[in-house]
Amino acid sequence: MQAELAPGPDRRSGRRGGRRRRAVVDAARGHVVRARHAGRFVSDVALGTTIRAAAGRASTSRRGDVAVTIEAGDVHQKVRVAPRSTTILFVVDASWSMAVARRLRAARGALFALLADAYMRRDRVGLITFRNRAAAVKLSPTGAIDAARRALAHLPVGGTTPLAAALVEAGRVFRREAIRHPDTDALMIILTDGAANVPLSAGGVPLEDAWRAADRLRRRGVRSVVINAESRERDRGLAQTLARRLGASAPVLAELRADALFAATRRAMERG
Repeated sequence: MQAELAPGPDRRSGRRGGRRRRAVVDAARGHVVRARHAGRFVSDVALGTTIRAAAGRASTSRRGDVAVTIEAGDVHQKVRVAPRSTTILFVVDASWSMAVARRLRAARGALFALLADAYMRRDRVGLITFRNRAAAVKLSPTGAIDAARRALAHLPVGGTTPLAAALVEAGRVFRREAIRHPDTDALMIILTDGAANVPLSAGGVPLEDAWRAADRLRRRGVRSVVINAESRERDRGLAQTLARRLGASAPVLAELRADALFAATRRAMERG
């Protein structure tokens, strides 16, 4: 169980914003921010606050030689907060184009950079690629950089563009993660030009299938960023349309590099 807290002020700079979201946590971990009246069961007693509450009644309810008597209404429990962790899923178009190798290099580099500090932040990072007629989970969400290196050693490219299948597969991954790690946010970073030419089933319309899948992800609360991988001179606006369906931004990176993709991902996580 948890409840979100708004980002607090950045005491180092005096400004608000740019901070990871925090959540109230039940477990005895995280930074203690305050105490509250406890319910029937107390797992983490705020001893100082409890004693002060009891002492506040001492002058009017002293019992013989007992200085302080702690009653049920005096007991307080510690309220702790910890940074919310995020499951970050890269979804990368690996269908054939001049830019596909660049997309994959950037995705690999950003993924490794995110994994490098995932342990402290409790983030998990995964990768889906899509090409030909299917999407494939190349890396299930993990915080283990060695597993990522093995999974990403060889990624095939080329073929048609099953965008709808990739979005459906992303939904499946996030559903599994929500069961295994219910206290995490879901963030999808998709690198694509927004084109689609493979339907989900015979007789389907590829782009309409993709947009319906995007609508479902948005309704489930998955946050997304669409990285428009199309060149400006050839851009047909499909990535922007996909972003609208996802409720996402659709930045065009000046150069598709790992450091720029890493920075875009971190900004999306901080906006929360």
